[in-house]
Amino acid sequence: MSALGVSLIVLVPGILLIVVFTASFLAFDKLVQHEYNSYKAQWETDGKPRGYFWSPTEDWQSQIAKGVSPWRARATSTRAFQKIILTWMCSTPQWTKKEDTASRLLKRFRLWAFIGNGALILGFLLLATTAISQR
Repeated sequence: MSALGVSLIVLVPGILLIVVFTASFLAFDKLVQHEYNSYKAQWETDGKPRGYFWSPTEDWQSQIAKGVSPWRARATSTRAFQKIILTWMCSTPQWTKKEDTASRLLKRFRLWAFIGNGALILGFLLLATTAISQR
């Protein structure tokens, strides 16, 4: 197989994975932003999470104005982000059951994350199988 063929075999799935994970990240961001805009008390209970690309700058600014360091405000938001991303993959928050928009965003996030993670695992298994078979 030519170098170009090998490059395309690696490049095309890589680009597709980037697209799928970006879709997952954007869906998650929209869900967190929706929680922030429509269910602010729940967002605060969840630890004031940020998204991958979206962050509630006005909340951070209010924390900084109260004397909280910017690094601490960011770290707190990041911990909340890490917690809810795993929680929302496995369980459905009550507030998302109350309306179609939130439910749809959660389903979209889960679908893209499932496709991306499944493709990533499949890719690693194929690489491992290929490496073992070439020995």
